[in-house]
Amino acid sequence: MPKISVIIVNWNGKHHLETCLTSLTKQTYPNIEIIMVDNGS
Repeated sequence: MPKISVIIVNWNGKHHLETCLTSLTKQTYPNIEIIMVDNGS
């Protein structure tokens, strides 16, 4: 299976991160990478 990359760009979005990451970790697709970029917030 091809790898799926999810890129999360965060800027003052701390209150959304837990929901976002929880949702991503519950996905059933087996080949996923999560890349998070923080804009210094």
